[in-house]
This record gives sequence, C-alpha cells and structure tokens, in this order.
Amino acid sequence: MAFDFQLDIRPYLAPGAPPPAATTYHLCAVVVHSGSMRGGHYVAYVSRAAVSGACTPGGAAAAGTAGERWYCISDTSVKSVSAAEVAACQAYMLLYCAERSEPAEAAQQREQAQRAEPVKA
Repeated sequence: MAFDFQLDIRPYLAPGAPPPAATTYHLCAVVVHSGSMRGGHYVAYVSRAAVSGACTPGGAAAAGTAGERWYCISDTSVKSVSAAEVAACQAYMLLYCAERSEPAEAAQQREQAQRAEPVKA
C-alpha cells in the first residue's frame, strides 16, 4: 500500500464547516505487522521529528518530509533507516502529526473564542 509523507485534509472537509486548527499533517510513525492473525510481530518506524519532540504543533519544518531521518524499532533493537525503506514497508497503521502555522497557545485561544461565540439562528 502506498502512502504519503504529507497529508492535506482540505479536500475532505465539509463545505461551510469551520476550518480546523490544522489541515496539513506529516507522517511521524508507521506500524508494520508480520505474521498471521493468530500471531506475529510488530515493528515501528519512527521519524526523527517524533523522537526529538518536533512532532508538536509548530514543530520542525522538515518533519514529515521524505528526507528526514527515520528509525526502525523492534523489541530491543533500534536502527537508522532511510525514508525509502519506510515508504517500501507494508504499513499496518500510519500515524500523522498535525502541522500548525500558529503556536499551540494561539490555537487554543482561537478555539476558546470560537466556542464562546453565540450561536446564530
């Protein structure tokens, strides 16, 4: 299954709905399962941005790009891998982190203000 390192949800938003704080997401981790339904093994590919804490609102601009550093984590082993290896894996689950152009505090204030607005009939 092919997947993107960047995900833009704008085409999937309901028309007229208030815009969410984030519409662009970057891939921060991939879970891979090998084996059968009765048993198997999981490994995780995790981006450097997620490991370093840049996978937060307002995080590093390079987060989610195919050029960033990735790690493969399996039980007690951790090895550095390329983005090409991540892209070639058979993903079981994809985890995306929101990218925000505004600081988290400003986004929270905006969301609180939206909730406080009276409902128009």
